[in-house]
Order: sequence, then structure tokens, then C-alpha cells
Amino acid sequence: MEAYADNSGRNPSRSPASVLIAGSATLDTILLGGEQLHKIGGVATYAGITFRKHGIETHVLTNLAPDEASILRAYLKYGIRLHVGRAGRTTCFVNRIDGDSRTQEVPSRAPPIPWEACRGLLREIRLVHLGPLHPADLDEAWFQGLKEFEGLISLDVQGYVREIRDGRVTASVSPLLVKALQACCIIKATEQEFELILNAWEMNRAEFMHRYALDEILVTCGGSGGYLLAGKHARTEYPAVPSGRPGDTTGAGDVLFAAYLTARYYEGLGREDALLHAARIASLHVGSGYIPPEDLLIRSGQDPVKGAID
Repeated sequence: MEAYADNSGRNPSRSPASVLIAGSATLDTILLGGEQLHKIGGVATYAGITFRKHGIETHVLTNLAPDEASILRAYLKYGIRLHVGRAGRTTCFVNRIDGDSRTQEVPSRAPPIPWEACRGLLREIRLVHLGPLHPADLDEAWFQGLKEFEGLISLDVQGYVREIRDGRVTASVSPLLVKALQACCIIKATEQEFELILNAWEMNRAEFMHRYALDEILVTCGGSGGYLLAGKHARTEYPAVPSGRPGDTTGAGDVLFAAYLTARYYEGLGREDALLHAARIASLHVGSGYIPPEDLLIRSGQDPVKGAID
């Protein structure tokens, strides 16, 4: 694997509107209603584009096989600053979707993203957004290393409530989730993921939040909306916003979380207003009105894209 770009000398001051996303950018096959789509994906893609569309300077740290033109082209179009570790393979997912139900296969995984790859970037960054897609997506050293970081740290827990066996994804709470939670202050989980964690650790919501000193927990409940837990504040619920037509829900949670973080922590909106904004953006995404579908399609036979990687 080639060394990652180190931009530490370019801008020694932390930007007030910047984010670093760490996690796999993926090549996805989506099986939905008899249709098969090939798209780029991952938290890095969906959250990355959402942050950029909100005007946030966005860095993505990921591992890719050489010449992943579709990924590079999309990131370049949106002005996402991509920091790539060259790997022998790119992470690939197969998503079989039936309403809010989803089964997944992972035929290929890139190697773990090392902590050392981000050290030169942190002086520029206000928010580190962790988006691992499976327990081995980020090197374990991230959780100790992030203790030195003075900005905000958010986490989508999805990668730590999955186990990959023979290429198939099953629900399981990873031991690494404890270390990940200890490093973060804001997390997002689906209702099913949150219940899985609470049952496995025999905790209620208040005990969980207190144990890991979390500022906020955003819980998504599919088509019924979701809710936010925030310290001693009452649970704040938000409704789902109808998308107007059924669509591919892949990435909707990633879009919602990034839109909420932007509205709440960059734009200073209150919790309820930030949640309503995020729900509206996620609905636009499901209805294909937020990220144009063609921007995510995987195209074969393209020349490598220059200029997308710092």
C-alpha cells in the first residue's frame, strides 16, 4: 500500500467548517424490486457528499484498489478531498433490499485504515466522523489516538454491530464497540442496532448514555422517523418526511446523520430544527432528489481520473 498524503504543512490552523470522514468507500450492488444497480457507496460517499452540499470542507480517508474511476470522479465532482491508501482490493457490498429489510454480502474488503494516515490532517479538522462498515475497517489504534483530538468525534455504529462470516453479514456486537464509544461524543444507530447493543450489554438507554459519556444518540426508525437522546434532556422525536415515491434507501441514514451534524454543530440550529432539516434531506435522498443517481453509478471502461486525490 502506498503512503497516504500528508497535508499537515498546508494549513496549520483548524478550519471552523471542516470534517474528516474515515471509512471504506465502496462498490455496491443494489438488488431492489427485480432491478440490479451498481453504485458507489459507504458512509464516506453519502455523508461526504452531504457535508459538501452543506458547504463543509470535507476530507475522506479510505483505502482503494488502483484506478477506481467511478469513485474518484464522484468525489472530484463534489470537491471532496480524497486521501487514499492504495490497496489490492476495494470494499464491495451486495445489498438485497425489501422495504426497511436488508440483507448484505461482502465479497471483498480493503485492508484496515491505519491511524497514522490521519495524523497530519487533524490540525485542520473540526469534526472527525467515523464511518467503518465492519469491525476491521479502521485500525484499532484509532481509538487511543483520537484521545489527543480536541474537536468533535461522531460515529455511526453500524460497522461494530456486524460480523462477516464467509462473506455474509450477520448481526453481532463487536468487542471493539466499547473502545469506539469511549472515543466519541455523538453516535448514530438504527433502532435495531441500538436494541441489539442494549440487549447484549444488559443496559437501558440512560445507563448506556451515562456509561459512555455520550452527548447525543441519534436513533433512526426507518419509515416512522426516529428520535434523539441528549443527556438529561427529554427524548426528542422526529417524523419521517414522505419522499413522494418509493426508492433505494441505501445511504439514507448516512445522509440524515451528516445533515443533522451540519445543522446542529456547524449552523447552530436547535435539536428539533436540526432533526427536521435532516429528515427532509434524507427524504429527498430516498426520492432521488438530493444526490443525482447518475453521480453514484459505477461506469466501466473509463480512464483513471486525475486530480481527485490530495
